Amino acid sequence: MGVKFGSTNVVVLSSQSVLNEVFVKRGAHFSSRFPSPYFNQVFCNRGIFNADYDHRLKVQRKFVHQGLHRNLINNKNPEDRISEEIHYFLEELRSKNGKPFDLNRLFLLSVTNVICSTVVGKRFDYDDAWFKRIMGCVMESLKLAGPQFLLPVTLFPWVVHIPPFRRINKQFVESVTEFSALVQEAIDDHKASYDENNIRDLIDAFICEMKKENHHSSFDDLQLCILVRELLLAGNETTGTQLSWLIVAAMNYPEWHDKIHKEIIDLIGENGSLKLDHRRQLPLTCAFIQETLRLRPIGSLNAPHSASETVTVNGYTIPAGTMVLHNVFAVHTDPKVWKDPERFDPNRHINDSGNFVISNNLSAFSCGPRQCIGKTLAENKLFLYFGNICQYFRVKSDSSKPPAMSAANSGFVFSPKRHNVIVQSY
Repeated sequence: MGVKFGSTNVVVLSSQSVLNEVFVKRGAHFSSRFPSPYFNQVFCNRGIFNADYDHRLKVQRKFVHQGLHRNLINNKNPEDRISEEIHYFLEELRSKNGKPFDLNRLFLLSVTNVICSTVVGKRFDYDDAWFKRIMGCVMESLKLAGPQFLLPVTLFPWVVHIPPFRRINKQFVESVTEFSALVQEAIDDHKASYDENNIRDLIDAFICEMKKENHHSSFDDLQLCILVRELLLAGNETTGTQLSWLIVAAMNYPEWHDKIHKEIIDLIGENGSLKLDHRRQLPLTCAFIQETLRLRPIGSLNAPHSASETVTVNGYTIPAGTMVLHNVFAVHTDPKVWKDPERFDPNRHINDSGNFVISNNLSAFSCGPRQCIGKTLAENKLFLYFGNICQYFRVKSDSSKPPAMSAANSGFVFSPKRHNVIVQSY
């Protein structure tokens, strides 16, 4: 679908086949970010989220991917870092046994700690002063950066000078400025204690690259600050929200909650340790996760791309400079692909042999050169967190009815309505 906003051409991709054609097969022409003066003041064309698609970005994405997914930092592989944090997360749940509390907030704190262990080199107590200030900035930035603000200022940058956008912009910039100062504190501490023979985390690994004599390197102080800020911000809210949707789905479909609990217990016992290698033997668990991601992805539209040159796709000409949007909801509920697409049915992801089938028609993490760099890490966290919860606890709403799957907040991410839950040990 193509539309025009002011002088801006906008194309919306709403099927997986077209998405593959544009973002995968023609990815080199559609992997730039749509130019935005507003985003430039926040990201300075650095980091990886909003940077230009060029050699510099490819180098940075490779560096981050290695740091997140390989055993290159502090002698712990990614699964160990997740499992270590889940231990503290489960202890927190046990302390809440039978009492109403906000699980969404706990998810955000815990998954942020997983990233902290990789980026900053340690996990933090949930009431640590620096960690609380970081989380305050994260929550404030995400609250302000909803599509009702970001889309207008991207299409019409001048609106930041008129109410109510002027006020929101001021608050957002103040929050990002405080966030950057806190990140810089951590970076300065690392520089003061840096030891090239003991690379503790991603910040140390970045400093190591900075010290190499390459005057054309993309590794510099500004890039480091913005990169750390991005890693602490974007990936944690998305994963935390996806976990919250899994809990809402489990409360709405308690029969599936019980099936998943039984499947896990039958495999590893009541006190066994859940591992990523168990996924192939837990088809119900994996199908439930995939169906929840299908019906409740964390965003209706992914971050805007831009056509770097005029390209013809399926007979349609997309002019250079066109904003290209990916309609995740349309792809995930395409009636040509999904039978009865609005119905929640994890069985659609299980074949006749009873095995889980990974779908090629889901795009929650986008695709192509600009696919979410934390996709594998996010999928691992979803499986391990949700599986551990179902192994040990039954989750219920603190009201007579759980929040509806159709009820959601539309902010930076598409999230469930605020609610308290009650966890009870099996």
